[in-house]
Amino acid sequence: MRRVNDVAVTTDRTRLAVQTAGAGRPLVLLPGQANNHTWWDAVRDDFHATHRTITFDYRGTGASDRPDEPYSTRQFAADVIAVLDHLGIAQADVYGTSMGGRVAQWVAIDHPGRVRRLVLGCTSPGGSHAVERSADVRRALIRPDAAETLADLMYTSDWRAGHPGPHRTLGDDTMPTHARKHHLVASNEHDAWDALSRVAAPTLVLHGTDDRLTPAENAPLLADRIPDATVHLFPGGRHAYFEECRPEASDVVREFLTAERAPARTAVRAVLTGLLDGTITRRAAADWAMPWLRDDAGEVTDATVWAALDRLSGADSATAPGAHLYGPEDFHAWLADLDAGS
Repeated sequence: MRRVNDVAVTTDRTRLAVQTAGAGRPLVLLPGQANNHTWWDAVRDDFHATHRTITFDYRGTGASDRPDEPYSTRQFAADVIAVLDHLGIAQADVYGTSMGGRVAQWVAIDHPGRVRRLVLGCTSPGGSHAVERSADVRRALIRPDAAETLADLMYTSDWRAGHPGPHRTLGDDTMPTHARKHHLVASNEHDAWDALSRVAAPTLVLHGTDDRLTPAENAPLLADRIPDATVHLFPGGRHAYFEECRPEASDVVREFLTAERAPARTAVRAVLTGLLDGTITRRAAADWAMPWLRDDAGEVTDATVWAALDRLSGADSATAPGAHLYGPEDFHAWLADLDAGS
């Protein structure tokens, strides 16, 4: 599939190399720590029957700028939005693996109206609640033969015997030392635990059961914190399950992204809770809800809640005068109605 190269510029004037391919609903693919867009080369075409794929090189990698300043997963998420804005895309599906899954969490948390569906692969919530890799793995990754250790953590030896590479998931060897350090700190300092309940998008959590780089125990932790999340595990899969477990891994993602469904009641509750505590704006809530109202109006089971979300933008003043003045008491009432109908 032919790729189109582009450049997006962030609010701090960092230039990001962007790559797009295919046609259809936009799908943002986010790679792991200290890697660039080539992380997805082996599987990218799996999604082109239904999606236009969008990748970019994180700051510090590939053809993007490499500023020598602190990075964070939340900053990388803001970079995702800069790319979408540059491409004129209002809403996209987002699939992030490894550190890319951490970045994807913040995209969905901070910009709920921009994410239609979310896929989190081989990742963790970060912070003290995450299940960390063992001390043995940590020590192995700083030994002289760390490259071989990393390859073994990504893929089984049997699979590697039949797929000698080169493997695009083992790091961007063009990165300067300062950028590698900033990526490491960004990933290590990620902690979205307290904010995961604000993810409004339907979410699929994927993990290989034999992942020792980011243990599979993190998958249920994420699913328990995100209101509308399901888990799919790949028996025997390691960190790069998305390659080794093809075609199943790509099929599972594609089926999730293309399935017709109305938003789950729990996701609606997450939006209303966010409105109540001020972590989601009325405009963002309306942006998130309105595509579903247009596409699946006939499937909505709680019309009162959906109509309330629609009115939060204040656009329909004829039928909802003063809608922009709705306050906490209204949100509490909607939550009570929602829970009563569960």
